[in-house]
Amino acid sequence: MILDITFVWYFGGAVVIYLCNYFLKHKIWTPLEEGQQSILGVATGFMATIFAFILGFTVADLWSEYKDADDLTVREATELRIVYRLTKGLDQSQKVRERVKQYTTAVIEDEWKTMTAGNSSPKADVAKNMLWDDALELIKNHPQEKVFTEAMLRSLIGFDHCRRERICSLKNSVHPLIFYTLVLSGFSTIVCFGFLFIRQTRLQHVLDAMVVSGVVFNIYLVIAIDHPYSGTGVTITPDAFQYLQQQLQTEMPEVGNGAVHSSK
Repeated sequence: MILDITFVWYFGGAVVIYLCNYFLKHKIWTPLEEGQQSILGVATGFMATIFAFILGFTVADLWSEYKDADDLTVREATELRIVYRLTKGLDQSQKVRERVKQYTTAVIEDEWKTMTAGNSSPKADVAKNMLWDDALELIKNHPQEKVFTEAMLRSLIGFDHCRRERICSLKNSVHPLIFYTLVLSGFSTIVCFGFLFIRQTRLQHVLDAMVVSGVVFNIYLVIAIDHPYSGTGVTITPDAFQYLQQQLQTEMPEVGNGAVHSSK
């Protein structure tokens, strides 16, 4: 987890809410009678239950989507690796292998940065299209290699599908109505708890801080998971592409040998 400015804002918000709650509780509000506190305790428990239910449902759904996004990244790099390996030993295959390397570099150095702003990279788009064009041209030059053709097309389609899904996952997954309901129920829980008093002042401060921080940072957790490629919070890193890049750099001498062989 990488902390960011959003976390700092939420931390500051939690401190402000706690201070406001402290001021209202100890300077303005007067303690309720025991019977009133019992009734308010039921209301507080009800609001906390609603908040916990919506939070659990939302986090479970977002975490599943987060894992899917992480798997898509690995599958995309894997399909590129397969494309690279399938062209080994074929005449006129150097260009395709170079395109794979160019696309991988564009994703690592350019697209992963633009995704933090919720956008894809035009540079990576161009590299992807050039890879498709050269790969299809290579397939046309080897019509007799049916096994190669089928495997190549399967990997290209899989790679393209994974990238499209990765770009689509840049959008918010949580419906605004669900998010606002989560915030409202959390805020209502804090307000209801603010009217509850206990005799031990120090313990009261600890409980107030726990309730406020628990609500605020759980809402932050939802936002962090909802943006898996933000570069901060609970984020997905380009490790799969970096590992692929290392493999390609290791095998690049083979591309040179292949080019010499093809020229012959």
